[in-house]
Amino acid sequence: MARPIQAAATDVTLYFLAVDIATGAVVTAGIAHDATGLEIAYTRLRAATVKATVGGSPAPASLASDNAAHTDWGWRHVGNGLHRADFPDAAFDSGSAGVVCMPKLTGYQFIQVDPNLIMAVDPVADPTNEIVDAVRDDAIAMLEEGMTLNDTQWQLQDSQGNTVTITISRVARNAIASTAATP
Repeated sequence: MARPIQAAATDVTLYFLAVDIATGAVVTAGIAHDATGLEIAYTRLRAATVKATVGGSPAPASLASDNAAHTDWGWRHVGNGLHRADFPDAAFDSGSAGVVCMPKLTGYQFIQVDPNLIMAVDPVADPTNEIVDAVRDDAIAMLEEGMTLNDTQWQLQDSQGNTVTITISRVARNAIASTAATP
């Protein structure tokens, strides 16, 4: 679940993971701001889509670094398939109950990743993490029973009382994509 954004928010930056539709693999090489066909768009509820397209006006802008100042329609591959997109303030103006922000490129799916909700734990490299252990064991049991784990979600509480939601959106052997929300 994406984090709520306050109406009339300014300088909103969102992050998206790029996935190759044909293979289901994360596009770790990244997608450049000037990749042919790239669109960065937003659609406010019951309104026309507004977008920046390569070769169009406006066009996606290159961000010089991962921590560059916000630039409307800015785009940058920050690493490991994660992309930063800076949206114009008009996307979040008051007067609409919601907005959908999404990049688009033929052959790819972009999944919004909330930077406030990432739990960076490798379930193979860090087998002591109790929550990941529980989910990994549960996921393995489900796979052994022949179940599909697309969009499977667990909500757990660790021994410190932190509530964690872990979602598997696509399964690769020994991989669990996870997000966490802590109090």
